[in-house]
Amino acid sequence: MNQKPAQPRTAMNLQKINRFSAFAAFGFAFFCLLWAVLMLALLPAAAGQKDYSLMVIDPQWTLVAITGLVSSVFALFAVFGIYRQSHEKGGLLLLVGVVIFALGILFEFASLTWDVFIWPVVCANEQYIRFVSSGELIKTPQFMVFL
Repeated sequence: MNQKPAQPRTAMNLQKINRFSAFAAFGFAFFCLLWAVLMLALLPAAAGQKDYSLMVIDPQWTLVAITGLVSSVFALFAVFGIYRQSHEKGGLLLLVGVVIFALGILFEFASLTWDVFIWPVVCANEQYIRFVSSGELIKTPQFMVFL
């Protein structure tokens, strides 16, 4: 019988990794675009530039922030998948670029974690919302060190 020789396991794994990387890149692009559209469509962005708490207390805030959080998770997988495909030709410059890009994604992920879990709690409390809406929180030295 004409049976094809079995492919080595590495070829099969590389194909799966390539597909996963493509899926991650598509997921990043899709959720990043969705995040931008939802932010402009659902949140009071104009009012939020003057008073950030107005955006945070909006009922759609968590949905929009989670969409951004999901996009950053996909972005991290996509970047490392792209690096895996190009690392032999890219050399040191590609490695440095991927490390810097991945670090930026991690910082974005940290910021979006605040948007999902911290800011809604802070802005739900009447005592603390004053610090956010007046800008006092952002002007404190400790907050600037954190940023």
